[in-house]
Amino acid sequence: MRLAIISDIHGNGTALKAVLRSITRREEEFVDRILCLGDLFNGHGSGEEVIRLLDENNVEQIRGNHDDADVPWDAIDKRHHFLVQAMLDWDSNNLDSAVLSRVAQLPLSISVPLEDGRTLCAFHSNPDNLWDMVNSSTITQQQFEAVFAPMEADVLVYGHYHQPHVLSIGGKLLVNPGSVDGTVSFEPDFFARYLIVESMKDRLVFRQACVVYDVAAQEEIDKQTNAPFWQFRAQLKQYDPQQ
Repeated sequence: MRLAIISDIHGNGTALKAVLRSITRREEEFVDRILCLGDLFNGHGSGEEVIRLLDENNVEQIRGNHDDADVPWDAIDKRHHFLVQAMLDWDSNNLDSAVLSRVAQLPLSISVPLEDGRTLCAFHSNPDNLWDMVNSSTITQQQFEAVFAPMEADVLVYGHYHQPHVLSIGGKLLVNPGSVDGTVSFEPDFFARYLIVESMKDRLVFRQACVVYDVAAQEEIDKQTNAPFWQFRAQLKQYDPQQ
């Protein structure tokens, strides 16, 4: 069984097209399932295209913090309040309400039985707290284990942090596919990242992959639609012309 796992698209339709093209480009690379770990919108200006592409490619979707209807303002750095509010306003004004409602009701996790008898659990960050940056470098080992140790699955795959990695802790494998949108959301780099998981009876293989996409084309879309990341970058330049 071969899985493709993507995460944190943030409305970047140009990057998502490049990733899906890469995933499905060769018959010998046939993928049984494609999972998306959330954060479909909120950022770039191609939200409708993102949903269309996900649906056309039968991508199974999980809710991320930016797909949720509730925003814990007190837990968000005040420097980012402008951006989060811009995201909410833009989605409300530019995306179909039925789509927003459907996304807000997506499941928090998907479990996949693996060929070797183990179970893979895919989720966005912390299934009990979508905004919890549980896998960041500032989290202590005790906090880390408090969230992940009780989970029954053997392989935990999550997004949110935008940093690809494979860790082995306490008998569990912890895997992040990276972000379709790049490592720094509001200032995109040139690489869209995803993960291939190949499950066999005697082994489990992870292949971290990235593809180049047309950043300038997406930036032009963002400019034309006055997308939230475009607004945020303009605001930064008011304070630092070098940005």
